[in-house]
Amino acid sequence: NNKTVLHEETHYKMLCIKLRCPWYYYLGLSILDVGPNYLSLMALNRTSLTSATLLGSLTIPSTMFFCRILLVKAYGPMHFVGVTLCIAAGLLTLKMDKDDSSTDHPDSFSGDILCVLAALGYGIGDAAAEFWSKHVDRVEYLGMIGIGGMFWCLIIVPIFEREAVLDLFTDRQSFLPVLLVILWYIASLVGYYVFESIFLKKSDATLLNLSLQTSNFWAVIFSIVVFQEKPGPQFYVAVSMVIAGVICYELCGNSPSHPEEARMELLPTTSQSPPSVFTDGYKSIEKTNG
Repeated sequence: NNKTVLHEETHYKMLCIKLRCPWYYYLGLSILDVGPNYLSLMALNRTSLTSATLLGSLTIPSTMFFCRILLVKAYGPMHFVGVTLCIAAGLLTLKMDKDDSSTDHPDSFSGDILCVLAALGYGIGDAAAEFWSKHVDRVEYLGMIGIGGMFWCLIIVPIFEREAVLDLFTDRQSFLPVLLVILWYIASLVGYYVFESIFLKKSDATLLNLSLQTSNFWAVIFSIVVFQEKPGPQFYVAVSMVIAGVICYELCGNSPSHPEEARMELLPTTSQSPPSVFTDGYKSIEKTNG
């Protein structure tokens, strides 16, 4: 017998754009994109590149925690062993930079704190990116995050970076090299977010951050060659702990999730969000064979 199932579905409008989620959802999500990136760049002015990269491993437990909330994922004992090793490596790095603040990085401890805050923000953002890429609309997510990010940058830059922008235009010698670096950074971020969303549509955010831990080795090589920074023995101990944590996590495999349960909790319905000037609610009919 054929049966007809009614699904209450709400589409939202921002100007002429029809969205699957309210526009203010994406405005909030874009803070999770702009905020951690800004904190990371501030941290690089205070601490070393190697420490900042290693502390990025704390994104893994942050992502696991928020994936558990948003995607109702289940984790096994080995997952938590791997996370514990990554956290211990981060704490070791904090202690190392607090005890030994070199003349090159006198504010390394405060820079490390900014790295930790950025890692927490990245964890929330990556979990949300996985949810929206898989269960809402990947293209819509990327477009609206870009619009929201531009909105927040137009507010942040005049308030916090006004002098830096003015200095960029007054110094003609450094203008072109700095502009090329900015353009390269923007292009890199655009490419990263596009491929990240494709990856998250097929895999998960925790595995993404685990894979990104290979950047630790490139950061060490780059720091030694370019900045002539030679990390101490404790740093290599911390890197080894991160590698061991990644291996422990991988031994347990990918964690299962219950996306439909999470979707019911997060996505708005017509009963929860009545139509307003930004919304256009309608019912969709899906025919299924029983």
